[in-house]
Amino acid sequence: MNRQDIYEEALLKWGAESQIYMLIEEMAELTKAVCKYYRGKRTQDDVLEEMVDVEIMIEQMKIIFDYNGRFNELKKKKLKRLHNMLLGRE
Repeated sequence: MNRQDIYEEALLKWGAESQIYMLIEEMAELTKAVCKYYRGKRTQDDVLEEMVDVEIMIEQMKIIFDYNGRFNELKKKKLKRLHNMLLGRE
């Protein structure tokens, strides 16, 4: 089973609403891990683990919300804007 299949199976098993709430929980855990990292109470690996959890949930959100395929288009636009900012064009 590939990653996409796993994400879709998770959505089928637990439902979109449940997975959206799980994303919120995982983002909060990442925020907490980053804050604790800067206070010396968490390691870089702790932060990475939470980042992975958030990324897995984001991939599921792309299935839920990106039914028309705009995610990559918007990401490309925002990366171009960031690049321009780095070059002092904005």
